[in-house]
This record gives sequence, structure tokens and C-alpha cells, in this order.
Amino acid sequence: MRPILNLLPDDGILLGMGQVAVRHSHLDYAFTMWIKTIGDISSAQAVHASSLESSSSLRKRVRKLARQRLGDGPELVKLDALFGEARELSRQRNEFLHALWGTDVDASESLRYEDGAWVKPSTKEDLERLAQRLHLVANQLHDLRLHELKERLKKQPAKQPLTTKSKNGVPR
Repeated sequence: MRPILNLLPDDGILLGMGQVAVRHSHLDYAFTMWIKTIGDISSAQAVHASSLESSSSLRKRVRKLARQRLGDGPELVKLDALFGEARELSRQRNEFLHALWGTDVDASESLRYEDGAWVKPSTKEDLERLAQRLHLVANQLHDLRLHELKERLKKQPAKQPLTTKSKNGVPR
């Protein structure tokens, strides 16, 4: 294999990578909306407060706020299960999107650099499956927040603002 780095992966893989990137941003937005709901703040405040946050730090912040507001009950366990899946999906997303990609000179096929060697990458279908799983987990996070917890959170308002300063100095 003789890779060329100035050529992009084939269009199917690029499409799959784009779907993964967009769906991952939807997952991060789902966590941002948890900050909105648990912190009793507006959507705009939550978006502003979570800007520049990594997916990992968003998960940590939501868990901390959820534990403060909900305690160690079944809702937190459900949330932790979704966090575990989100963490794994983010790892897979990072593996795909932050990899070094090239194209084989001789075979005109896409290659990805992995563990010190050029290998055939996952397929467009693999990327589409990852994008679908990201979409599913984001929707499960929204459903848990909007349906299962809605009444409980109305009955149990935040006692005090659950925000702190974010990396960009905005209250969060």
C-alpha cells in the first residue's frame, strides 16, 4: 500500500463521516438541554454556558447537576446507562474523525492509519450505523428528560442556581 495524503476518502465514507459529526453534535445538544432543564435556565443560557465544552465535560457536568437535583435514584441510574453508551459512541466518533486518512495510489481505495499501519477503514455502512446509534441515544436522553422526569422536576424545583463558571467565564 502506498498512501497519498492529499486525496480525500471516497464520497461514501465522507458522507458517513459527515453524518457521524452532525449526529454527535445532536448528542452534545441533548446534554446541553439537560443542563437547561436541571438548572432551571433558558435554552439560550444553557447553549451559551456549555459552549466550548467537550462531550466528556458535558457528561460530567450533567451527572453532577442531576445528582444534586435528583439524588441517587433510578433516574440517575438510567442516565448513567445512557452516559456509558454516549461515552463509547464518542470514543468511536473520535476514532473515525480524528484519524489520518489517505488513498492507496494503486488501488484507489480509502485507507486509515491505525496502530502504526495503513488499513482498510470501516465502511460507509459502519459509519451510518454509528450515526444512527448517536441519534438513538440523543433521542433517549431527550425522552428521559422531557417525559419521564418532567413531572418530578416540576414538583422539585432547583433550590438554588446549580451553575458555576464555565471555561469561557459565562455562568453555567
